[in-house]
Amino acid sequence: VMNTVAIALAVFFVFGIMAVQLLGGRTGFCTDIHVYNKEDCFGIDPATNSTRLWRSRQLTYGWIGNAMLSMFVLASQDNWEIAMYAGVDATTKDTGPYANNNPVLALYFIAFMIIGSFFVIQLFVGVFIDTFQTVTSEVKALSRQSSIRSEQSSGSEMGMQEPLHSYRLLVFDVVEKKQFDLVIAAFII
Repeated sequence: VMNTVAIALAVFFVFGIMAVQLLGGRTGFCTDIHVYNKEDCFGIDPATNSTRLWRSRQLTYGWIGNAMLSMFVLASQDNWEIAMYAGVDATTKDTGPYANNNPVLALYFIAFMIIGSFFVIQLFVGVFIDTFQTVTSEVKALSRQSSIRSEQSSGSEMGMQEPLHSYRLLVFDVVEKKQFDLVIAAFII
């Protein structure tokens, strides 16, 4: 399991480094959709009477920690296309998004979805299922062994008492011996 975690972290780390290089700090936008530059994003928006603010997207790629976390979220395939379009529309650190500014960047996101999501996450799930099945089979084998042991010793543990009559006591002593089991097995064979 730990090897699979290491592989997943390595893939997320490599794609995270690529994301920092390709998108680091470039996904900002102004809350006023009519303002394109960061330096113009101040004051009050006349259409909504709200304060203009320069914001970052939910998935950011400014440093490797955020980038790896973003890769983990993308690997879950939860609205990954929104992150892809935000990356494709990204411009510079001081300008807002421009539609289809860098369409080739979509190949990066698609490559990550194929490698990071479909391959690594499915590998991760497969290893956990295999480990669960292995542990389950071991537990079943141990329970089988303990039930066999309890059956072998059940005669004395269940409180079988020696009979009071001498004839029954003689039969009881013969039946409890190991040689009796061997003779019965020989008759069966």
